Amino acid sequence: APFVFLVDDDHRVIDQFGIFNNHPDSAIEKGVPHRTTDVLDRNGLITLKDSRKDFRIWLDSSMIRDTLAQNH
Repeated sequence: APFVFLVDDDHRVIDQFGIFNNHPDSAIEKGVPHRTTDVLDRNGLITLKDSRKDFRIWLDSSMIRDTLAQNH
């Protein structure tokens, strides 16, 4: 399945999803949203949302796999 990566220069999607990082840890992260994994169903509804302030901690892949399995 293809993955979609977004570039959101005007923050429209970032603001819509509520993931804008108002307090970045460093200057290089200014304007970078919180790291977020969203799984959408065929109708575009979010079936899993995971936002992380600490980019070093990743969502366990079994959660994504289980969510995808429930939607098929």
